[in-house]
Amino acid sequence: MSLTRLLLIVALFALGEPVFSQITLTGRVVDAQTRKAVAGAYTVVINRGSVPGGKEATGQPTDAQGKFSLQIQPEDHEVMIRHLGFIPYVFDPKKFVNGSTVYLEPSLTQLNEVTVSGFESNRRLLETSASVGLITTRDLQRFSNASLVPAVNTLPGVRMEERSPGSYRLSIRGSQIRSPFGVRNVKVYWNDIPFTDPGGNTPLNLIDFNHIGRLEVIKGPAGSIYGAGTGGALLLYSPVAPVGESSMQVNGLAGSYGLAGLNGAWQSGSEKSNLYLSYAHQAAAGYREHSAMRRDAVHLRAQYFVDEKRTISLNGLYSHLQYQTPGGLTLQQYTENPRAARLPTRVVPGSVQQQAGIYHRHFSLGVAQHYPVFGPAGKHHLFLRSCQ
Repeated sequence: MSLTRLLLIVALFALGEPVFSQITLTGRVVDAQTRKAVAGAYTVVINRGSVPGGKEATGQPTDAQGKFSLQIQPEDHEVMIRHLGFIPYVFDPKKFVNGSTVYLEPSLTQLNEVTVSGFESNRRLLETSASVGLITTRDLQRFSNASLVPAVNTLPGVRMEERSPGSYRLSIRGSQIRSPFGVRNVKVYWNDIPFTDPGGNTPLNLIDFNHIGRLEVIKGPAGSIYGAGTGGALLLYSPVAPVGESSMQVNGLAGSYGLAGLNGAWQSGSEKSNLYLSYAHQAAAGYREHSAMRRDAVHLRAQYFVDEKRTISLNGLYSHLQYQTPGGLTLQQYTENPRAARLPTRVVPGSVQQQAGIYHRHFSLGVAQHYPVFGPAGKHHLFLRSCQ
């Protein structure tokens, strides 16, 4: 063998060694809140180990199913997965198991890039064709857990009122129809299951503040995709436990005019399931006469992720609500005693004499199945829902 051929063989082996020593990482990236695939996420090697000043290795962006593949070297110590609108995820490639799922937490500092569920499209706010308002868990935590009113009223074009304790009215872009039993002309879905009854009324006061972890408001006629109506749509979602964590929390509430509340919740998250169970109690004597309220509610939310495409959800609620309605006052009556209930007249008894109020016992159980049947995940979906 000539010296030239020998040197050529040695050179080929020397150049081929890095290629043969490369390791391929494969996995899938999903949104930790919605469990939907995150397309366009980048995998980057941010620590090249023993190579000072070495270039960062960037893999191809994740596909429509959120899948990625990245070539790394044995000396690489850290890999980062990043996507605009999410908190970057950094991990040790030596401890990563191929085929694992990576859960990205939404970044609340970039709300325009956070994905929304409106139109079942799993698109970012800036890419959604309709006007959508989003309230996240952190937004809800800024306010008292006595009522949803302060948090919802932070959205432009949305007005929520509490006529008496536990009695809500919701107006989206000026569309407001009075309803004696709850919100009207706004379609409400809770965890993908219709919460609005066939008559168009929504007893929103049956749901406790602590049972909501995220909500979206689709403004105007665009909300008619969820049912007939011009007032818009309200999509409610229960709190979601982080993957691999189980926790239990108890919190209390106390305030003036007899306000008192107690909430206990247990939640557990894993790659195959997400469970949330909560009991909430709230009571108040009210500022005005005959304006007391009391609500006891038990909520169960269970999600089972059968595979990458199929998700089965169970949503249950038992709520016992009763609140008194004090009625309206004339200007003279208000001036004399603003805390009085509606006074009796010669023709009509007053609120106290009539024992005016709402007494409501509610039980609902719904099952939803989410399965994309055409095209990339998040584009076309088939939903099977059952509610009674």
